[in-house]
Amino acid sequence: MALTLSGWSAIPTRDNPALTTVPIPGTRSKIVTTKFLAPLWVCVLMDIDAHIIPIDGGYGPDCWSYRAPRLSSGSGRLSNHAAAAAVDVRYDHFKADHRRYATAKQIVAAHSILDHYKTSRGKRILGWGGDWKVGKACDEMHWEIGQAWEPGIGSPVTPTDVKDVITRLGLTLNGPKKPVKVPAKVPPKHTVVFPGRFGPGAKGAYVTELQKHLVALHYHLSVDGVFGAQTKAAVVDIQRRNRKLGTADGWVGPLTWKTITGHA
Repeated sequence: MALTLSGWSAIPTRDNPALTTVPIPGTRSKIVTTKFLAPLWVCVLMDIDAHIIPIDGGYGPDCWSYRAPRLSSGSGRLSNHAAAAAVDVRYDHFKADHRRYATAKQIVAAHSILDHYKTSRGKRILGWGGDWKVGKACDEMHWEIGQAWEPGIGSPVTPTDVKDVITRLGLTLNGPKKPVKVPAKVPPKHTVVFPGRFGPGAKGAYVTELQKHLVALHYHLSVDGVFGAQTKAAVVDIQRRNRKLGTADGWVGPLTWKTITGHA
């Protein structure tokens, strides 16, 4: 049986008994998904509708579709949509041209949603195309059962992981029992210019700036202007997830700085 990019079994035809059509409460929208994934996608779409963008009034949401990925992976696998393991939302607004359309507030809300849907062991189960490289792969309309390389995931997301989340958060076709929490404020704007390569032991405003952006990316550390163990661990994690940054040594060079802060 064909597999998707996330390693889930593809469903080739609409008449498969695993598929069902479900409405999204509070909206006019419906999606075709699997009976197993339906509570997850219903609740995720309700969160997107409440905190990011209304899901009615534009293109999507679309879930199951038996097709190849839009971006060539070279793996021979199908799109995650082929297993109903992905949802595209409002692609009239979040266009498929790899550009950034989400506002800072929408990005914060998206990351809050990603952090909400975690297993009891703290593993994310969702990936968001808005975290993919702008200009090359960015796809803000796209939400999926995460691939192992995506932030906060680290290993293939299994049905057991998804069941854990559905049970822990009380996800139902009528909505979640435990709603997502989204910060009212967005991260502060960038105000500091890269000072040159720095790392553990460094102190100053540029370390504070780095830490603010790390916290905005949902790393847990103190914003104290001191480059300590927590800051190093967060930088190392980002470097490990981005091979283009070279050795994951915790030191911040120009590419690591730009990746974390978005500025040169």
